[in-house]
Parts: sequence; C-alpha cells; structure tokens
Amino acid sequence: EGAEEGAEEGAEEGAEEGEEEEEETETNVIARAYEINSENRMYGGQVGFRLVYPNGRWVYSTEARAFGLANYQQLVEVGFDSDGQREFVVGGELRFGAAYTLTRDISVRFGMEYLHFARGIARAVQVPSQNDEDVGSIGTSFGLTINR
Repeated sequence: EGAEEGAEEGAEEGAEEGEEEEEETETNVIARAYEINSENRMYGGQVGFRLVYPNGRWVYSTEARAFGLANYQQLVEVGFDSDGQREFVVGGELRFGAAYTLTRDISVRFGMEYLHFARGIARAVQVPSQNDEDVGSIGTSFGLTINR
C-alpha cells in the first residue's frame, strides 16, 4: 500500500508540474504577440545651481537643475515596422547631500536624488501612438571620499 500511495502522489505532482509549464508557455506566447520595445535617445542642455554649506565636521549640499532635451525615439512592435519619432523633453533634478569629515583626508557622504522627465518619454508598455509620457525616479547615494 505504501508504494501505491507514493506512486499516486508522484503522478499527481507530475501532472501539476506539467500544467504549470503549459500555463507559462501560453502566457509567453501571448506576451510575445504584444511585445513593444522603445528606445529614448536624448540630447540637450541643462542649467542649475549648487549650494554648499559647511558646518563643523559636516558639509551640506543642495543641487537643482532644469533641462530641455530633444528625444529621438525608436518604437518597435513585434511583427510590425519600427517607428521613429521626435519629442521635446523637459524636466528637472533635485539632489540633497551631506558629508561627515572623519579625518583631514577622509569623509563619508550620503544623499538623495529625484529626477523627473515631465513629458516626451516613450515607454515600452504603451502603443506607439502614445509616446509622450512622464517618468520620475528617486534614489539614494553614499560613498567615501579620500583626498590625497
């Protein structure tokens, strides 16, 4: 009896695994049918300012930038021709940081940055005719500065 139960359990597990593989295959086929790739190549300039405030062993910094860019987009939908378009991109960047001086030559720094493209970005999840989206990102930074 123990051998029969083990064989039944193994058969049930095999059937479940086969079903999972079949579902993944169907999903992959559907996903490939609607695959859209996009490439954003941006060229332009920026203007900004930097404020640095030393206070004892601490050095605080703030940076702000604004930019205007020409975005040369390439949108490719699988099974169709590629579509090249241009959009104007505007956006900005904010950066805040602090550094602590450990010794005369070594300091530890950390900060935060927010980058925002307000318009003109093509994203791969949309249809080629809608290529004027906004994108924002936030991140942190840390590091060690050694002055020699």
